Amino acid sequence: MITQGTLLRVNDAVVTTYRTEIHNSLVGLSSRYTGRPTIGMGWDQDKWWKWYQEEFLPLKRARAAEKAAAEKALAPEKK
Repeated sequence: MITQGTLLRVNDAVVTTYRTEIHNSLVGLSSRYTGRPTIGMGWDQDKWWKWYQEEFLPLKRARAAEKAAAEKALAPEKK
């Protein structure tokens, strides 16, 4: 007969792993690409998603258009 002890019952468990080296690399890359610090978004996925949609994608499109225009201006005319 057991008269004392501890019972541990786990029904569900969730583990969140923060990969700081990946996060720090993301912050560095995103800050250099946009010219603005992104460290303030921290680990907030909603903020990162909003930044991606509203800042990164438009900037990427604008840079691609600039590159295409520059290449077109440098290309020799075809007759």
